[in-house]
Amino acid sequence: MDYISFLIFFLTISVVNQSWEYPEIYFDINVKYKLQIFKRLNKFNFLKKYILISTPEIFGNTTQLLREKDNNFDPSTPYATSKLSAEFLLKNYAKNSNFSFIITRFSNFFGPGQPVYRLIPKIITCIDKKLKFPLEGGGKTKRNFIFSYDFSNGIYKVIKKGKRNTTYHFAGNKYYKISEIAKLICKLKNYNYKKLIKITKPRKGQDIIYKLDSKKTRRQLNWKPIFSIKKALREVINFS
Repeated sequence: MDYISFLIFFLTISVVNQSWEYPEIYFDINVKYKLQIFKRLNKFNFLKKYILISTPEIFGNTTQLLREKDNNFDPSTPYATSKLSAEFLLKNYAKNSNFSFIITRFSNFFGPGQPVYRLIPKIITCIDKKLKFPLEGGGKTKRNFIFSYDFSNGIYKVIKKGKRNTTYHFAGNKYYKISEIAKLICKLKNYNYKKLIKITKPRKGQDIIYKLDSKKTRRQLNWKPIFSIKKALREVINFS
């Protein structure tokens, strides 16, 4: 019997602030353990596609649209450097063997059930418990967000249509300041924004913005995000 096998590699440690304090742990999990898996999988021929979940943070801060073929990498944190290292190692193996991979770089993921230390559930939790939300640097950094449904649909499209040894970018159309996200959640929950926030200093190595160009992905995979930010936030709020 022939088996068609896919491995979607989500495993990573990604709390960016802590990567400064424990960089060796980040490189153990995000690089060393992945390398061990690459080596083992390279000995077998049952794997049709190895799909690596990566991040736009490997580019560092940039205002230009980042295409899949761009290589102007400038990671700003140990976390981002570890993710870039894993990408390079994967490509090393692919160049010297029949190892088949696909790299996916997604904008900021969110959805129901996400750990409460993540941005959106943390804001909701602070509102529910009437706690102050630490708005780093005044919330001026901009991010693009992808709801869990659109994220999962992207992975499904990669499995079905993704080309061997190719990179895909997944991003929505709009970028929001973190302060704008906090204000929107406050509006949806009928809560006073000024009562919520506590402005703190910027995070170490914090990037202002990185923009992913997802035109190739949308064209080749017939993918686009379905959920607007408001509709998605309502789903998360209703789940909480």
